[in-house]
Amino acid sequence: MFPSQEIYDKFKQLCAAWEGAAMTCMHTVLSEIVPSPQQDANGNDRSGETESAPEAKNDENDDVDAEEKKQEKEKQENESIPDGYEALCTVDDRKNIEQFGGVHSSISLIHYFNKNCEEGEEEKCALSEDEKLKNRVLEVPLDKHVDTGLMTLITCSDVAGLEVLDRKTNKYFMPEQIFDSTKHIFVIAGRKMELFTWKKPVNATWHAVKIPLQFERNSLLYFMEIQKDH
Repeated sequence: MFPSQEIYDKFKQLCAAWEGAAMTCMHTVLSEIVPSPQQDANGNDRSGETESAPEAKNDENDDVDAEEKKQEKEKQENESIPDGYEALCTVDDRKNIEQFGGVHSSISLIHYFNKNCEEGEEEKCALSEDEKLKNRVLEVPLDKHVDTGLMTLITCSDVAGLEVLDRKTNKYFMPEQIFDSTKHIFVIAGRKMELFTWKKPVNATWHAVKIPLQFERNSLLYFMEIQKDH
């Protein structure tokens, strides 16, 4: 229950804006073009190569498969995909994600309180910064993890705390120390993204949140999900 109609209307506007941004990100990632299976890594046509005989199919199934391939080819031509290439994810799959993503997704506002020393806690406050952060992680379960959904959009906070794994260096870095909190959001892939990008895998993003105890932090997130367990 919202305290007023005005707040409810603003929340709906916020949801619509985040959903639009998430759908744009989803289409951008999943419409990336990759070589068709009939092309090798160098772009050479392999359609004339001899392959092992597939299992026998009845004529009805052959007709259905041919019609589905024809329809998908027409859709890809409308997207101006060059010959020998195809989209990372089919048009129909992207439309299904768009349909169900808007139903199951959610917005979360997380506020991290500071942990300044109080009277009688001087010994605890004398801990090293690493020990403090270790305790913080145990208190708030945001140690290294991946999200389970399709993707997550995270606002860039003015209190740096988000850590993301750089796959090239295999080290974590803090993107909020680089980007502008008034302009940027981060998009990280979840586990379900791997299911839709088998042609060129987009792996889930390992990340964590670690905040110095003397600071507070607000974090606004949009979780793009395509299925919920009820």
